[in-house]
Amino acid sequence: IDTSSSELEFSGTTDQTLSVTAGNLPSGTVTVNKATGNLLLGSAVDLASTGQDLVLTDGEIHMSGNNFDITDNLSTATNTAIYTGCGTLNFNTHSPSNGVIVDGTPGTTAVVADAADVTEGTASEFVVTLNQANCGNTTFTVITTDGTAVDSEDYTAQAAVAHTISAGATLYTISIPTTDDAIYETATDENYTIAIGSIVGVDPADFTGSPATGTISDNESAPVVDFVASSSSPNENAGTADIVVTMTAATYEDVVVNFSTDGASTAIVGGGNDYTMTASPVTISAGSTVETITVTINDDVVIESNETVIVDLDSVSGGGSTASGDLTHTMTIQDNDSAAFTWTGLGTDDLWNNTDNWSTNVVP
Repeated sequence: IDTSSSELEFSGTTDQTLSVTAGNLPSGTVTVNKATGNLLLGSAVDLASTGQDLVLTDGEIHMSGNNFDITDNLSTATNTAIYTGCGTLNFNTHSPSNGVIVDGTPGTTAVVADAADVTEGTASEFVVTLNQANCGNTTFTVITTDGTAVDSEDYTAQAAVAHTISAGATLYTISIPTTDDAIYETATDENYTIAIGSIVGVDPADFTGSPATGTISDNESAPVVDFVASSSSPNENAGTADIVVTMTAATYEDVVVNFSTDGASTAIVGGGNDYTMTASPVTISAGSTVETITVTINDDVVIESNETVIVDLDSVSGGGSTASGDLTHTMTIQDNDSAAFTWTGLGTDDLWNNTDNWSTNVVP
């Protein structure tokens, strides 16, 4: 080093090594301007003089685990880098601060891969791979973002959760729990992404693969809709009776159930007749598995035969549902009326088998 000059500049196209074995460096600014090649520290370096700045205009400085102390200002231009190699870098101010300072081994890169597809209830595993062992810990944060999969419903989100790859390790797994619910969601797999941020130990430009995708497969089968039972027999004085529609699994959206009264029914529908009924269609709400068709029965005073209300389940739509199984329900309304006979003696004789001597009343 030419100590007759107050400033020191490193340039050229090959690696250069700076070692201080005794005494001090020149008291002026130290400039590193290397289009190719790097400045390597061969020893600890102390820019101890007042006004002795370090200006990195082009290239990289590799500290190789040595300490580098700058009493005044550190200036780093865009596309420059200082790799500490796990040495300590101290400075008073950093302006401009357009370059990167990486507290790790030069040449270390990292990549995060998409997680393998999982069935809900199994954690997604995103593997981070370093190309070489780093001298110190590599740290970063993870932020999840919903895709078709939704936080809390399908997986457990992470909001800037910190992760650490220990010094010397080259593999790390980010584990994201997924939710095993009881809802049929879709025949198409659901997905979400993770993004890597706040990276320490690797140049952020050398940490690739982010955002990475996690894919979740549903473990419920598409729901099947039918009647709970194929028949029922309420009494005429029951007031109301329900025909229950059920589904084998809850689903992610409403399911519309269309039904109709079969022409073979013997009961007569309508106010003042035998019954009224919930209008078609009925809707099984998202997340539910049951809905009812309510039959309101007219308790009349007519002695009649038992009568039937036959309901056909015609079609379903929504939530990936299909109709199968008991698709016809026969409700038999049991008549509750009977006759009571009273002796009047109004006949031409007093014989018991003369109907003129009896009156008939309906007893409900």
